[in-house]
Amino acid sequence: MCRPSLCFAYSSQGVYNTARCRGIGNEAIVQALRELAGYEGGIQDDYFTEHGELVINHRIVRYAKAATAVQGCSYKLEGRVRPGQLPFVGPATAEQISDIIRTGTCDALVKFR
Repeated sequence: MCRPSLCFAYSSQGVYNTARCRGIGNEAIVQALRELAGYEGGIQDDYFTEHGELVINHRIVRYAKAATAVQGCSYKLEGRVRPGQLPFVGPATAEQISDIIRTGTCDALVKFR
């Protein structure tokens, strides 16, 4: 059995199939992350002005990458997700994913809804 971080890299890497993800048990997490990306896009669009400069909305990108990483994950995410456990998932997003696993939602999603 490989470590979870290596399982993603070596077992079923690049399989981004919704039915497969649902079968593993991660589809609800993917949907929540995509919903967060959608809300971020609805509020600020893909780009916004910050300090007089046009910048990309990094939150949309962060949630979209995290959703893709979860969808391609070869094992069921359970318990606490660690930063770096999945590609493109840092501390803040790992905490949100952990909350989604535990409760079905996270603070940001509750606020948007």
